[in-house]
Amino acid sequence: MADSWSPEQYRLFQEQRLQPLRDLLGLVDPTGVARAVDLGCGPGEMTQLVAERVPHAVVTGVDNSPAMLESAQSFASDRVHFEEGDLAEWLSPDGVDLIVANASLHWAPQHDRVLGHWTTSLRPGGQLAVQVPANGAESQHRVALALAEETPFVELWGPVGPPPDVVIAHVLTPNEYARLLHRLGYVDIEVSVRVYPHVLPSTRHVVEWVKGTTLTRFRPYLSEEQFHDFVAEYERRLLAELGEQAPYFFPFSRILFHARRPN
Repeated sequence: MADSWSPEQYRLFQEQRLQPLRDLLGLVDPTGVARAVDLGCGPGEMTQLVAERVPHAVVTGVDNSPAMLESAQSFASDRVHFEEGDLAEWLSPDGVDLIVANASLHWAPQHDRVLGHWTTSLRPGGQLAVQVPANGAESQHRVALALAEETPFVELWGPVGPPPDVVIAHVLTPNEYARLLHRLGYVDIEVSVRVYPHVLPSTRHVVEWVKGTTLTRFRPYLSEEQFHDFVAEYERRLLAELGEQAPYFFPFSRILFHARRPN
């Protein structure tokens, strides 16, 4: 399947996307971290922030998008490396001291399995730091889901139907993440919900935001013309629901969690 990710589109709201990672890294203790991994590293800026937080570590960024990895190479150095891989199946034979997954875990199903899988690669005392969006009930998600299930688009997805909204389908509740981390044997568990109060130039900028994330799941199934038509109808419906406002207040809920394996 073709790569649906665009580093340029993703970077349109770079500062808004980086702030949750800064908050997440604030939970990380850099002491003794010699090897770290950034799962779902994107175009590289986030991996650079991880490397700055753990200045004595070798950091590997992992992503399954060739376009993102090509862009990330500009951040490569003697201790920052990038490689292609599926975050849901990632393993480190030698183990790592820190796993970071910022706005990436939600793209994988079965978080109980994935987090259990990752845990086997964490060394004793190692840290897990994860951030996932928790805004699946918001208009930008609901409108896309409804549109994908209507003619003429519903006929284009094939027998399996429209690609699922991964935030709605995969993300657990904060309590479920806390229980899961406890079952996996973690200690010093911290789970919180933070609302990021973004102010965008206009309502239309919400469309540009989701073109870099949520709407990417539709692109592999559609021609350029079909995707253009899908986005145009999505924008029409979203503006009808939200109204045209400039500026537009865009609160964004995210779940952050951090935990440590016992020594």
